[in-house]
Amino acid sequence: MAETIKGSVVLKSVPSKEVERKVAFYIATINRDMYASDVALYLTRSKPLSIVEDITREKGQALTEAINGLGASAYFLQYLKNPPRH
Repeated sequence: MAETIKGSVVLKSVPSKEVERKVAFYIATINRDMYASDVALYLTRSKPLSIVEDITREKGQALTEAINGLGASAYFLQYLKNPPRH
């Protein structure tokens, strides 16, 4: 069985409040446990900012492309070694 490559999605920059609002809304639609206002507050932290951790490369790259399409700058950061499962 092939090992699944995992990593984090890192938000590098958000050029405006409008883009920040779009990104917050998009992330809140994916993560139903958070409201867009909570995500927006989290996004105000200094960048780069890890917004999703322990995600597969395929899903991470898809999320990165979606966020970049909204006008922000994000990238997938692959783990050097997969973290141990507990």
